[in-house]
Amino acid sequence: MKLWMQWEASTQPLDAATGGSKTTMDRLFSDSALLIPAKLHEAALREGFRPERRTAIYLIYDLIVRKCTQMKAEWAFISDRSFLKVVKNHTRKSTEKKWLEENGFIQIKKWLSANGTLKNSKIPGKQCQGYKLVVQDGECIWVDLWKRKLGWPTCTEDDPFCQFTRMVLGQIAVDHSIATRMCLGEADYSSLPVARRMAILHWARTLQLGHGSIRRGRRVNRLYSPWTSAPRELRKACFLANESIVSLDLQASQPTLIGLLAEDDAFSEACLNDDLYGHIGTVFAVEREEAKRIFLSYIYGPNRKPSARNKQAFFVQEYVAQQFPKTHAYVWNSKDRDYKSFARQLQNIEAKLFVEGILAEMKQNGVPALTVHDSVAVPEPHYEQAVEACRKILGESLKGKGRIKATNYKTKGTEAIAI
Repeated sequence: MKLWMQWEASTQPLDAATGGSKTTMDRLFSDSALLIPAKLHEAALREGFRPERRTAIYLIYDLIVRKCTQMKAEWAFISDRSFLKVVKNHTRKSTEKKWLEENGFIQIKKWLSANGTLKNSKIPGKQCQGYKLVVQDGECIWVDLWKRKLGWPTCTEDDPFCQFTRMVLGQIAVDHSIATRMCLGEADYSSLPVARRMAILHWARTLQLGHGSIRRGRRVNRLYSPWTSAPRELRKACFLANESIVSLDLQASQPTLIGLLAEDDAFSEACLNDDLYGHIGTVFAVEREEAKRIFLSYIYGPNRKPSARNKQAFFVQEYVAQQFPKTHAYVWNSKDRDYKSFARQLQNIEAKLFVEGILAEMKQNGVPALTVHDSVAVPEPHYEQAVEACRKILGESLKGKGRIKATNYKTKGTEAIAI
């Protein structure tokens, strides 16, 4: 299936510029409109670029946004093959990326050559390099692209849980009104960064139209789908089987698993009471989600020395060493052999619990369910069945040292459940 096909339209800002011919709702699931920073559109107009070149720039920028927001790393490594799905001409592709970089919309990872010049970084043996978004202030703007139509490829691996997930995703519906407000940064969503709004638009279209890739990981057993990739704000604007959704998350999942592996009751207790993320959040004056990211940078990275560049991860390493020496010794020894292997071990345990355990239970009982690594989402009427499945699977494995947080996406109510 071709990712991009031919089409025709003019670049226009929002609805006013079209004389009301297209409403914002029309554009939300249009195959001929993108959402981009207004500053990007203004810069392309100042250059006097023809419509076809503006379209190429917008498509390349949109691709980089999607990859950067999805990978959640400092640098997103994107293959040249991905860009060729958007712009077929190699020279044009490189020219537009260079323009985006020179005008302050993206950064391309560099390395210093022997003669002292900076060159774009390439992964050895791969046609792939690193990109980073430059945060853009201001408004988003709808643009109609020139002689192109968007396409959303669909691929589902021949795995029973992937096939089941595809069937369940067919029962997902996106609340158009809420999704539109998210994309335009209206009301409660005004603080959403421009890149986040663009990502929400992409995944809203993918979920609503039933497209996207569903697969198991190549190096880990995790299940990846449009539901796992969709921003959490968007998932809360969805319905499953015409019902509101309840999500059951294992609180402090990775730390909880580490405490069990290390057989450290003190560390497990800190996870159960949510003290671990709370302490990190207090020290760095960040919200819980950022505290979680800091902790995972410690777990997923190598053992660090005082000279380490990641000072936050080094602080967490030292904090664990002081407060939980048993866990510190276990983590240090596990990462000393191969820190990447240790990260994969933790992710595979999660997959065994949530995919091969809880999702399998839901599938057997005919309950529509979707997973996001350490959580499972079900329609509200099936809430009790999901709780029982969590208690059955997690209770046996976690030996009472875990807690589930249930969140109703419609009422925004939460409940802590001991397992």
